[in-house]
Amino acid sequence: MYRSLREFVDAGLLNCFQLDGRTVYELDYGYPPHDHLYCTRCRKLIEFRSEELIATRDEAAAKHGFRVSGHRMLVSGVCRECGKNRRKKRKQDLV
Repeated sequence: MYRSLREFVDAGLLNCFQLDGRTVYELDYGYPPHDHLYCTRCRKLIEFRSEELIATRDEAAAKHGFRVSGHRMLVSGVCRECGKNRRKKRKQDLV
């Protein structure tokens, strides 16, 4: 199975990256460009697309005479659900 995944990556059908010691695979071919938010507590990976981010990337590339072929951005933090759970625990600790 892993050999097949590697072949799909080599063919440009899948994209792979390392995250906390694990390999993450996602569709690449025909899938719109996007970036990720990563919750360091529950390990949830959330996809997002930002036109402002793409515009900033393209502006920086143009300023430096750079031709963009793609980019990857991973923002680490705590998701809404894990943040709510933490706040609930804090309130209970105060009682």
